Amino acid sequence: MVSKIAAIVILAIAAFFFLRKASRLFAYVKAAKPIDRFENPMARIQAVLIYAIGQKRLFQKGYGGILHSMIFWGFCVLSLANLTLLIRGPVGRQFNFPFLAPYEVLGAPYNMVKEFFICLVLLGVTMAFFRRLVLKPRFPEPSMDALFILSMIGSLMAVELLYGAAEVQHFQRTGEEYFSWAFPVTGLISSAMNGMSQEALNTLQNVAWWINYVLVLAFGAYLPYSKHLHVITGIPNVYFQNRRPYGELRKLELEDEEKMEFGASHLGDFDWKRFHDWYSCTECGRCTSMCPAFNSGKPLHPKKISEQLREELVEHGGGEVLALAMRNGAKLVAQEDGSPPEGLRHLQNNLSAVSEEALFSCTTCRACEQACPVFIEYVQEIVDMRRHLVQVEGRFPEEVQRAFTNMENNSNPWGIGFATRGDWAKEFDVQLMSEDPGELDMLFWVGCAGSFDDR
Repeated sequence: MVSKIAAIVILAIAAFFFLRKASRLFAYVKAAKPIDRFENPMARIQAVLIYAIGQKRLFQKGYGGILHSMIFWGFCVLSLANLTLLIRGPVGRQFNFPFLAPYEVLGAPYNMVKEFFICLVLLGVTMAFFRRLVLKPRFPEPSMDALFILSMIGSLMAVELLYGAAEVQHFQRTGEEYFSWAFPVTGLISSAMNGMSQEALNTLQNVAWWINYVLVLAFGAYLPYSKHLHVITGIPNVYFQNRRPYGELRKLELEDEEKMEFGASHLGDFDWKRFHDWYSCTECGRCTSMCPAFNSGKPLHPKKISEQLREELVEHGGGEVLALAMRNGAKLVAQEDGSPPEGLRHLQNNLSAVSEEALFSCTTCRACEQACPVFIEYVQEIVDMRRHLVQVEGRFPEEVQRAFTNMENNSNPWGIGFATRGDWAKEFDVQLMSEDPGELDMLFWVGCAGSFDDR
């Protein structure tokens, strides 16, 4: 009875800390601008199976992808065992899901598979430590948080094996029914316990169970506070990915005065998917390593964009301002001098990752998005912040001034006389709107390059 009460207390403490932080993070998302990311659910589920469960993009980076997949798939298999563990705390250690006891028809095969994946996780953790402490690649960058998480994962696996070995020893000594083939790893470890007294074995099994129980709860409670929040948000972020045509940018609303917007300069200008993206960043650095601007020495650093915007939202109070405004039904309005609403900072002026120079270094090639394993959308937010600088503050590189002037005077960035725009069509039998402006079902807009570039 005492152990059940202790388990309930520990469970309640872990749940409190988890829900305390998770509820705040959800409140920030809820306070952001709306966007529809629920259409076409079957295609989204398919993407989750391929890219989240299947880890497709991770395998583009061999060593890192392999070790991460081993850890991820191991956790997927162990999720049932961990759920059983959490229920056993308040209910009793005799609890098992139907047919999943180690001596039952489904439980024995599951236990064998579980032990195999525990070994895979331990191998993956070892590979991860080796990469971070010995190989030391440019990405991922050094992180004490990552080392702490890896240590917790390794400890969880080790304690799980230790408890399983003690359980096998218990079966052997009491003569309880069990399938020895279902314990391929713990059975070997158990042989080292043959000389232990029964009292020592009982103590070992009890201590291992409690360490396992506390570690699982501590790991879950810590995630919302850590840089590894993607463990929770990564799979949903793949589901909520952009299903629009690749390369399409969001159209600005310039006609409806109630909805008129000019890009983004503070957190209140972003939709909820942007916030979810920042939560989901794995800090793997694949985005930055693939960025042509970064690799050519420009200040653009996609990974730091997600990191700094997440810090602005979560750690610097931006999210609380948005959540408070939503609770009070208040509308975020710019101050009289044009600066962001009170409590929110001008992002481009305060964050190095989204400085004017960094933003205009982006070529919108989307190499960062193609590399991201959790489908973070960088280009739209970069373009939104550039739009604000250009349309509201008139800030842009000097090199762009000529292109803007040419667009204004001749409707093309090169300054070629607008009167020659249709010359390309003279040798073809092409109907022009100027000849017959009647109603049309479809109109082909050639664009500047097609109209003026002979290639």
